[in-house]
Amino acid sequence: VDWGNEGAPPLLLVHGGRDHCRNWDWVAAHYRDRYHVIAPDLRGHGDSAWAMGGGYDTAAYLYDLAQIIHQKKLSPVTLISHSLGAGIALNYCGAFPE
Repeated sequence: VDWGNEGAPPLLLVHGGRDHCRNWDWVAAHYRDRYHVIAPDLRGHGDSAWAMGGGYDTAAYLYDLAQIIHQKKLSPVTLISHSLGAGIALNYCGAFPE
């Protein structure tokens, strides 16, 4: 889900293992005036498709997060996450500290 505000700094919200992107709606409503807020569904969660021939391990989620940030040109980005999303975000920050 993209809450717009394209000219503002990006804020990426990464949900937990038993969640989906819409669980961030209340957070996005609070920050959307100051940030370009984006909350993806992790693979296999919410409205996302199941990964054909792919896995659901940390490396796969890390790859997905890195691709979102790269393809949407969000770097540098602020990340807010919890649970499974926090593990993914921590791994991303370790792999791409800039």
